[in-house]
Amino acid sequence: MNKLLVVEDKKITSGEYNLELNKNVVINIEGNVILHDINNINKEFNIELEDNSNLDLYLIKKSGCDYNISFSLLNNVKLNLNMLILNNNKNKVTVNINMLGNSSKAILDIRGMNIDNDSNLDIICNGYVKKDTKDNELIENLKGLIKNENDTIKISPVMKIDTNEVSANHLVTIGSFNKEELFYLESLGLDKDNAQKMLTNSFLKHNMKNIELEFLNLGGDILE
Repeated sequence: MNKLLVVEDKKITSGEYNLELNKNVVINIEGNVILHDINNINKEFNIELEDNSNLDLYLIKKSGCDYNISFSLLNNVKLNLNMLILNNNKNKVTVNINMLGNSSKAILDIRGMNIDNDSNLDIICNGYVKKDTKDNELIENLKGLIKNENDTIKISPVMKIDTNEVSANHLVTIGSFNKEELFYLESLGLDKDNAQKMLTNSFLKHNMKNIELEFLNLGGDILE
């Protein structure tokens, strides 16, 4: 895998890259591309997917600021967004999906968690499907994990569908640790703290690949 330092707007035609972003950028995707965006300092990211392109994006945002990412999909495009938000303080993360062509598919798997007490995370997912387009599919799977009593997570799935020939659905889940899973782990001999850490670990790593797992393993403080 190659590192890709993006200092200005850029076109990526194929391959797998570990992004290094130091400002807000626009990237054009052509062909089959895999991108890893791990805790970069940019606050805004715009991605345009050209006809017949495929993008798998693995994104971890450990942030104390608002963040906005937008996608524009043309014809016969496939987008897989795997996103993990590790929030500190009170911030809003906005994901915009604009389906402008035909026969495209966008699958969003977004997970959010506050890593400090008294934090407030607001996730807004805006899905737009353009008028008179056909055979598009939009799937939003949005989950929030509440670890502490004073945490707040809000998830807003917003879909604006201007055509009848589309498949669109969303699933939103916000909650704390599953009591049955905690009971099972404790019955195996784990104490409550370690059982919660194991469940947190599973939540964080659900939709990530090896390069992201390395980052999470280095940041053990987020599991405390």
